[in-house]
Amino acid sequence: GGLEYRPGFAEMLHFIRSDRKNKNVVIVDDISRLPRDILVHYKLEDQIAAAGALLQIVNIKLENNSDGVLVKNVLVSVSQHQRQKNGEQSIARMRGRLLNGYWTFRAPTGYQYAKFGGTNVLAPKEPEASIVQDILLGFASGRFKNKTEALSFLQNCPQYPLRATVKVDKIESILTNLLYTGYIEYPKWGVEMRLGHHTPLI
Repeated sequence: GGLEYRPGFAEMLHFIRSDRKNKNVVIVDDISRLPRDILVHYKLEDQIAAAGALLQIVNIKLENNSDGVLVKNVLVSVSQHQRQKNGEQSIARMRGRLLNGYWTFRAPTGYQYAKFGGTNVLAPKEPEASIVQDILLGFASGRFKNKTEALSFLQNCPQYPLRATVKVDKIESILTNLLYTGYIEYPKWGVEMRLGHHTPLI
């Protein structure tokens, strides 16, 4: 990945900083195992050197001269490009699935993923599905006058597994989620109001 903070790297840096008396060597089998981002990669290299350790890449020998620097720059750039390309391809596939009416993210409360026709589709998950349906229909009928009343209903619903920790933002997410109406909307990727391949709860 291209993240600057990763728990394993943080632990490694802490170790070599606290063990400066020994000349530690940080060994990686391939340059792509370091951050796949140019700026983050070189920042980590600088941190390793500042901690008094040596970085050694197993599968390639880089000369300590201008040619070696060029080769490393190219390899790090290629690694970053591969990460970015993989991300673009993943987004393209997910967007295509959304355009075909299939939700591709985490299933909302009341739904779960189930196999249908060889693919994963959203299916109602009981008892949560019926509880969400009660909340939506309760607002539509006027039984719940506001979000606080709906929250109280959810907190006192013995069938709802997380009732002890639920807060008003859960009600907000339920009331504003178009998936419960049978539609898909993801404006970030230009996908709006596409009929989904799942059973709407209302």
